[in-house]
Amino acid sequence: MMLLFACEGPTGPEGKAGDPGAAGTAGAAGAKGDPGPAGAKGTDVDPAVLAAIQAKLDAAGNVDVETCSICHAGHGMKKHQAIYNKYIDSSDLALFWVGAVATDNNDGTFNTTVTFKITRKGLPYEDIDKLPSLDQKTFYSVKYDAATRTFDGSNSFSSSTIKPVPAQPGWYTVSDADVPYDITAPGFNGHFYGYIADDKLDTESGGHVTMYDNVASVAKAFGTEATTPYQSLANVSGCERCHGKPYMKHGYRDPIVAGLGDFASCKVCHYDTRNGGHPDWQLLVDNPTRYAELDKLAKAAAAIGDTSKNSIAKNMTTAELAKYAYTATLMNDVHMAHAMEFPYPQKMSNCATCHDGKLTQLFDDAKFVKATCVSCHAWKGEAKYGTDKMAMESIWARAGASILSMHQGTTAECNTCHKDGGAASGKRLKDLHNGGFDPKIYTKDGAKRYSEVFVAKIDAASYDANTNKLTVEFSASEVGGASAIASHDATDIEPTILVGMYGYNTKDFIVNAHGSDANGKRLLEFPLDTTNPRLKVVTSTAPNWKIEIDLTMWATQLKDKVIRRAEISFLPTLRQVVNDKDVDTGTCNPACSRGQHCDASNKCVPNDDVILALDAPSRTFDFGANSFDDAFYADIVDVKKCNNCHDALATSFHTGNRGGNVRVCRTCHVVLNGASHLELQSRSIDSYVHSIHSFQAFDPGDIDFKDPVEKLRYQHHIEHVFPNFSVKNCEACHNPGTYVEPPDSSQSLAGILSGSDKVADRNIGTIKSYVTGPGARACGACHRSHMINEDKAGKLEAFYRHLKSNGYLVEDGTGVLDKVIETIMGKFQSAP
Repeated sequence: MMLLFACEGPTGPEGKAGDPGAAGTAGAAGAKGDPGPAGAKGTDVDPAVLAAIQAKLDAAGNVDVETCSICHAGHGMKKHQAIYNKYIDSSDLALFWVGAVATDNNDGTFNTTVTFKITRKGLPYEDIDKLPSLDQKTFYSVKYDAATRTFDGSNSFSSSTIKPVPAQPGWYTVSDADVPYDITAPGFNGHFYGYIADDKLDTESGGHVTMYDNVASVAKAFGTEATTPYQSLANVSGCERCHGKPYMKHGYRDPIVAGLGDFASCKVCHYDTRNGGHPDWQLLVDNPTRYAELDKLAKAAAAIGDTSKNSIAKNMTTAELAKYAYTATLMNDVHMAHAMEFPYPQKMSNCATCHDGKLTQLFDDAKFVKATCVSCHAWKGEAKYGTDKMAMESIWARAGASILSMHQGTTAECNTCHKDGGAASGKRLKDLHNGGFDPKIYTKDGAKRYSEVFVAKIDAASYDANTNKLTVEFSASEVGGASAIASHDATDIEPTILVGMYGYNTKDFIVNAHGSDANGKRLLEFPLDTTNPRLKVVTSTAPNWKIEIDLTMWATQLKDKVIRRAEISFLPTLRQVVNDKDVDTGTCNPACSRGQHCDASNKCVPNDDVILALDAPSRTFDFGANSFDDAFYADIVDVKKCNNCHDALATSFHTGNRGGNVRVCRTCHVVLNGASHLELQSRSIDSYVHSIHSFQAFDPGDIDFKDPVEKLRYQHHIEHVFPNFSVKNCEACHNPGTYVEPPDSSQSLAGILSGSDKVADRNIGTIKSYVTGPGARACGACHRSHMINEDKAGKLEAFYRHLKSNGYLVEDGTGVLDKVIETIMGKFQSAP
């Protein structure tokens, strides 16, 4: 019998998984948990607080429109522009050269008499000795050296010697018994110059500036100055950019006089051998503490009539006077005044503003001397007050300790090394100043403006009322192709989109793009590299972008047509990276403050990238028509006029990606907020700019008035006057016709004025934040600034009462602005 035994075989492969089984039935619901403990008892709202809120809302519901236009109709022209227009219109006065005689005194001087003629409206102007009917009557002579282009020997003819010429109506003589040269001699080179002025204008001109309705000048050039007139390296057109046309120094001295080269008339005072009269300007930036000390002494002396010590210069030591001695040339006085005394709104090294077309001569190596440097730069400066940053020693220190030591130890002139073929030939005057052009605005040597090469556009927009989604397409391009500027490309542009929404068919925004929601996210301001619940990036292939914006938050206002239009703005950021790109690459705790970024080593470091000046475009979008309405908004301000003085708007007070368009400025500067830095003003662009140009100071509550320098800087600031010599030149900024009448309440919304800052030792006390009308907000801005600067508490209180009596002034609080706007706009048929 056989027995068969089988051996066990190897395990087979795993079989294919079966299909999933059917879902099991849901389990029974868990037992209901026990109730949690009772919460803490809430605090009852104080009835007084509720009553105060309600009282404000009741007041807001009872406001009525401003009545400014009843009493102030046309005042923008009649009381402002018309006054300034008298300054710039043709003069009724005319002044003519008749002749001169000179008698040799045989002691090197000459008894000289000049005869001139005056007409008014074409008729002889008749007066008596000394011309007492004219406010200004001044006459000079000066010598000229054509070989060196220098002036010397200025001589003043006293107006006390003026006499009418008998039997010659309108003819007069002016004399000087001992002129140190003979202006009638055949070999004399130089000129005679005089001016007259009358009819002083009612302007707020301050200090040494007085404006007149009628001004006339006369000049007579002799010798080589007549045949080869003086040619300045500056342009009068440069002065006119900021100071208006015609530009007249002090309000009545014209740099353009028939018979002379431009600025030659100025040389009778700013001649090339005259000792400078303002050594205190250099002291102001080199040692502010010492300046404030001497200012205190000068004011004390003036208060008791001590004329020997009533100025800062008169209190300076012999050593200080020697250190800051300078020649009162036009270059020195103009450079120092603009770099040291005035809040100049451009970069001082933007030389082309005044010297356009003459930069080759300007940057000749012969010009690179210490006198040129200190005409703009402090020598050492004072770190505590920020005047050291661009001081000469700081510039050298940044180049290295050895460079600093070498410059401190030498007495040689700059152009010993800084010249063609010199030891520092790569750092000549033009190299150190970007060829005379602001590097934020221009390529090196001013070949191109960045804003002319890199052009941003808003190409298309559409709105879906069913989803409340706004789709925007926008782009950038490089004019001339990608090689137009080799260092940058349109693809380098970092875009930010803002959408401000106009309210009640007016020119003002009811939704602030720059505002924030409850989570701290910007409402409608979107850098494309940020996260925002209202932003969806559809495509982002630089330099073309498409985004979708969710407007659901404002769906009711859109449906009810409270919002009918929006301004879509594009901020194109093109940066020149200095060290590292000014964006967060690390994690910093605590978060970096404004003006800093977190680098890769998790440290907060200062932002130092240069944001180049590009124009920010915007377009007005009509939600109802679902299309652009570029004709809806007529520009109130001409941005070209802003750039006359600023060259590229925003480069000196914001960043270069915000230029070329005041509508973009308005997107953030809205009526919905009080001014953050300016007391008693609105954040709206009209209030903000009016007060700034009236030289109201920022944040006086943050100024330490016990610090002599801070106190003095405040005083200096509020004493400045708009560079047109009067803020009454509305057309320095505005387009014609846009400022004539007070704002129309049906076309402009109410706004919030900030409260007062807490400032010790002044008459103005606590003034609350108020909601007021467009006239009070815009037109009232200049008036409030002047009252604040003059500390006129009583006048300011009366002004506020005037605003309340003839319009409305409601203390701001929860819901107050919305209620006021709703109440006022409800009175007009254009309201929804």
